[in-house]
Amino acid sequence: MSMENPLFQKYKKLIYQYSGIDLKDSKKTMLVSRINKRLKNLKINSYEQYFDYVTKKENGNELVMMIDEITTNITHFFRDETHFDFLQTHLQELLKASPQKIRIWCCAASTGQEPYSIAMVLHDVLTKTNSKCDAKILATDLSTQVLETCKEGVYSQELIENVPPKYANRYFQKNTASNDLTIDPCLKRLVSFKRLNLSKFPFPLKNKLDIVFIRNVMIYFDKPTKSKIIHEIFNLLKPSGVVITSSTESLNGLHDQFQRVQPSIYQPMATSYPIHKASA
Repeated sequence: MSMENPLFQKYKKLIYQYSGIDLKDSKKTMLVSRINKRLKNLKINSYEQYFDYVTKKENGNELVMMIDEITTNITHFFRDETHFDFLQTHLQELLKASPQKIRIWCCAASTGQEPYSIAMVLHDVLTKTNSKCDAKILATDLSTQVLETCKEGVYSQELIENVPPKYANRYFQKNTASNDLTIDPCLKRLVSFKRLNLSKFPFPLKNKLDIVFIRNVMIYFDKPTKSKIIHEIFNLLKPSGVVITSSTESLNGLHDQFQRVQPSIYQPMATSYPIHKASA
């Protein structure tokens, strides 16, 4: 069963309107493969019927299910380790000023490896500095399925191979009934998982942010949507705050009030908070 291009364009428009994801024409095969699972589960026989089904108001939850299926969630613990080295140093510097609270936002939680990596560094720094600072991490994602995985915090031995031993030995508990490992409760207490659509503005965040991780997610959006996302983040960021992107993403051309201080690390231009600038 194939999907004709006019119907594919309708799916593209629907997905963009709902999630902001700019699905390229080259992703048609991927879309068909992913939604075939939903057709099978619902016993629907054609892509036309499924489109009609998913766009009915009373089937709103199915639209969420479809987005869950097409959203790619590839991640691992301590992805791009240099970012976590920076995070450790930056948190130590922040805590020297004895702040009452620190707020970190992980914009794309995926299956939890990134926010829990942040939490390991945060908890370690708080413990070593004997800090009583109210520090919390908000981890968001569009997919309801991956957020359930995040909340469970259970990972196989294979998935924690990239975790430095000093963290792996401290922050994972082995399940007696299996070889899986569970995130230590001390990390779960630091992280709140919420569903959030990055293409819907304004973002429902109450606290000003010290650090924002927005890695490997902007690739899904067109430039106007990226600019709006970064504008929202700028408005939520403290003057001393930092934004961390992936090594393949950049804020250049998206917002004129950010300066790069290290590769893939940015600060508001008006800040007086010192961060060592990389030479290259």
